[in-house]
Amino acid sequence: MQNKKFQDIVDKAYKAGGIVGMSITTTEKGKHTHFTAGHADVAAGQAVTERTVFPWASCTKSFFAVAAAILHQKGELSLDTPIKKYIPTLSLVDKYTENNVTIRDLLCHRSGIPRHDVAWAMHIEQGLTPEGIVAKLAHLPPFASFREKFSYNNMCYVLAGEAARAATGKVWSQAVREEITDKAGIKDISFDVAGMDTHADRALRYINKDGGGIEPAPYTIYDANGPATTINTSTSELIKWIDAQMNGTLDADALALCHSPQMGMPPAPAGVGHPDSDMACFGLGFGIHRFKGKKLLAHTGGIDGFISVHFLMPDLGFGGAIAASVTGTPAYLMHALMFALADLALGNEPDWEQICKWLTPPAVEPPVQEIVHTITALPLEEYVGHYAHPGYGEMEVVLRDGKLAILFGTFDIPLSHFNGNFFNLFEGGNGLLFPAQFITNRGGKVTAFDIQLEALLEQPARFDKK
Repeated sequence: MQNKKFQDIVDKAYKAGGIVGMSITTTEKGKHTHFTAGHADVAAGQAVTERTVFPWASCTKSFFAVAAAILHQKGELSLDTPIKKYIPTLSLVDKYTENNVTIRDLLCHRSGIPRHDVAWAMHIEQGLTPEGIVAKLAHLPPFASFREKFSYNNMCYVLAGEAARAATGKVWSQAVREEITDKAGIKDISFDVAGMDTHADRALRYINKDGGGIEPAPYTIYDANGPATTINTSTSELIKWIDAQMNGTLDADALALCHSPQMGMPPAPAGVGHPDSDMACFGLGFGIHRFKGKKLLAHTGGIDGFISVHFLMPDLGFGGAIAASVTGTPAYLMHALMFALADLALGNEPDWEQICKWLTPPAVEPPVQEIVHTITALPLEEYVGHYAHPGYGEMEVVLRDGKLAILFGTFDIPLSHFNGNFFNLFEGGNGLLFPAQFITNRGGKVTAFDIQLEALLEQPARFDKK
């Protein structure tokens, strides 16, 4: 591979802004090459190296899926037995899904249940447990029939982890250690935020400061998400996992299950995407691409302040691990770097600017947050109170300085008036806007609060006033 050309691309990506520190390690038939940029700790002047530990977020899913497939091959669990056998108390909104869904269904995202991320993300730092996440699924509706459509879902990976624990007596991280990381020789790895906090060479999380500049911030505690999001390691360690999938270290039949199509995926929006790549299906824990005629398996990760991707091209014996701490960078960056590396591995000369153009989604008009000169249907005081939803949890509407705001888990979010009893909930940190409406009875008293928290559902979530 042309290492200098890729280092030039890394430097361009870094100089474009939004990246605090980045580490990349590639493997080519077992030979490793490292690329770095920026800092792990800005104030200390500590540069990122190939040994700097990053959180890998959803890349964790690939590890767990392969571990589950190995346990399936060993007969310690079945990917195709209804989870109800392992967790008799399982309750889902759709009873057919409840009685038939399997670990395989969850690992390839075909349960029909949409993400419902707000149900756990707002409460993840308030003592939420894996069992608590699973219990929420009893109140979170599907958007499609069972096995009808692909729908990425973090909560379903937590459920798969709990099913595997019930079947084998092993927590998910034990299974990953025994079946993957120990065999691959990965030593420097952890499975919770404490593993980041205590590591001497770790990438700090940074956020933008009001008025300019950046400052460090605590890591978000996603421990309850377990097999969906929580592995921490360096690129020089994670690349051993890529090697282990190509050099015979791990069970070939288990890998074949994970690396083969299990569920079709919707196409990318028209005009967006690399023209030489398609991603038409999902395996178990891996997206399956075809890049210029070669199979490419990958999974990205994103968590507060960090983005990542790991990938392999088995036909070439080539793969990579990319991780970055960021304060604001295009969502396509990891895919762009991955495609540039894939081009170089094939002996091509990637056009970095063109790749970025291909992957850039078209600009859209920002949503209207409010209509000026409108008045609320009721005095603001009438909206104040506590509201609850059995799956999404409790929230409080408060009145401060003549404006409404919502206290929802660990979030404090302003409500902007739109028209009448209609408001918008705008979570500025992630640029998300949720349409909302207060519901009144015939007497004009507020009885509930409807919020469109899941884009794939037609109906909003109803929070009843307590």
